[in-house]
Amino acid sequence: MSKAEIIFSDVFCRRTVYDYPAGATVNHGGNLDIHFSRHTRRRAKLYNIPESTIRTILGGSDLDVGNHELIKEVAGFKYPIKIVVSVEEDKMNVITNYPLKRGRTL
Repeated sequence: MSKAEIIFSDVFCRRTVYDYPAGATVNHGGNLDIHFSRHTRRRAKLYNIPESTIRTILGGSDLDVGNHELIKEVAGFKYPIKIVVSVEEDKMNVITNYPLKRGRTL
């Protein structure tokens, strides 16, 4: 087994995939764990987007299981903020966030 196969195998085994029908709603009960990827943290730092702003936007959104793109106008920013998230049963993974400079339609 090559090193690449070992790394891929290791990463693939740790990934949890939930099998829900399309449009399924999961009751989070207010205990939703929000995980920020390294990419998300770097984009937030680059564009001066505080983590609290992202948490506020996500906290005010009622999201079903699956992938979502949120575009919100935020006070103090010239452009709307786009946040891409993946919602699972008990956690929300923030994939990326950035000011939406192109295609500014809401």
